[in-house]
Amino acid sequence: MHRRGGLRCLLSLLIAGVIALQGSAYAQEPPSGQDDGETAQSGTTEETAESADPAEEKERDWPGDPLVAQIQQGLMDLGYDVSVVDGLMGPNTRKVIEAFQQDQGMTPTGDATDAVKRAIARTKFQRTQEAKRLWEEARLHLRALGYQPGDGAFDSLQAQAALKRFANDHWLELGTTFNARMADVIKRAAGADELAQKRLCGHHMDASRYEAAFDWCERAARNDDRRAQYIVGWMHYYGKGTQQDYEAAFKWYRKAALQGDPRAMTFLGLMYRKGLGVARNPERAIAWYERAVETQEQRDGR
Repeated sequence: MHRRGGLRCLLSLLIAGVIALQGSAYAQEPPSGQDDGETAQSGTTEETAESADPAEEKERDWPGDPLVAQIQQGLMDLGYDVSVVDGLMGPNTRKVIEAFQQDQGMTPTGDATDAVKRAIARTKFQRTQEAKRLWEEARLHLRALGYQPGDGAFDSLQAQAALKRFANDHWLELGTTFNARMADVIKRAAGADELAQKRLCGHHMDASRYEAAFDWCERAARNDDRRAQYIVGWMHYYGKGTQQDYEAAFKWYRKAALQGDPRAMTFLGLMYRKGLGVARNPERAIAWYERAVETQEQRDGR
C-alpha cells in the first residue's frame, strides 16, 4: 500500500511538471501571424512614435529665448533665409528680422519683439485662402459704400488708399493692414448703409447668387425700397435664395405694388386669381391686372 501510494505521488509530480512546462511554452508563444521579430519591431515603433513629436523636440532643443525661436520659425515659414531655429539672436537672425521689418514698412531695428511676432502672424494670415476670400467680400462691400479699391489684392496701392479712406471716414484706427477685424467692420458699415444695401442686392441678383442676394435685398426691402420689395417677393414666390412661401411673397408684392411697382401688381393679380398665399378672389385679380396696365402706360407716357 505504501509503495502504491509512493508511485501515485511520483506520477502526480511528473504530470504537474509537464503541465507547468507546457504553460510556460504557451505563455512565450507569440500570437497567430506574428513572430518574435515582429513583436520586437512593433515595440520599437511605438517607442519611436512616443518620442517623435516634432513640436516637443523643437521646443526641447531651443537653448535660447522662445520668443526668438517663434520669430525665427515664422520668418522661415514666410520664406526668409533663416539658417536655424534655436532661439538665439545671432547675426543671421538679426539680419533677417531687419529685412522683414523693411518689407513691412517697420523701423528696421533687427530686434525680436512682440510687435514683430504679431506682424509675422498678420503676414501669414494675409497669404491664406481665407484672407483672399475675405478681401474679395470686403472689396465688394467697399465698392457698394462708394470707395474705389480696384481689382487687385489688398496690398495694392489702390486698395490701401481705399482702406485708409474708409478708416478715416469712420473715425477708426484700423490702419491699412487688412485682417478679419477690418473685413467685419467694412461689412457692418455696408449693412448700415441703405444705398450699399441696394447696390449689393442688385449685384448679387445680377450674378444669380440668390442666397447672398436675399440677405441684402431683404435689408433694403425693410427700409422701404420698392425694387427690393419686389425682388424679395419674387424670391419667396419661386423659392430662390429662400424657401418657397406664397404668403410671404404676397406680403412683399403688396408692399411693392402699393409703392407703384407694376410688376408686383401683376403678381398680385395672379395670386388672387389662383388663390396662392391669399384667398382666391377673381374680382381683385382683375382689379390688380388693370391697375398694373394703367401704371405701366403712365410710365411709358401713353
